[in-house]
Amino acid sequence: MTLVLDNLSPDLETRLRREAQMRGIALEDVALEVLRERFERRIYTDADFLIGTMTEDEFQQFERSTAMFSQVDDEPSGNDD
Repeated sequence: MTLVLDNLSPDLETRLRREAQMRGIALEDVALEVLRERFERRIYTDADFLIGTMTEDEFQQFERSTAMFSQVDDEPSGNDD
């Protein structure tokens, strides 16, 4: 497939060219990376993508919901027979 990008803003073209030059790769490769990052489905193995996405209210609710996990039992539970 061939994709031609016309009518890019001067700022966007400059930024793409600068990124390609800094990394020593082709302009086309930079554009493909941007498209892949935006549109390809990712399978996450961690929760890093959630960092900074909570509102203050969501954070407070999360804190209340998980507060019990911060408590340490005084005595071990279960049977050690």
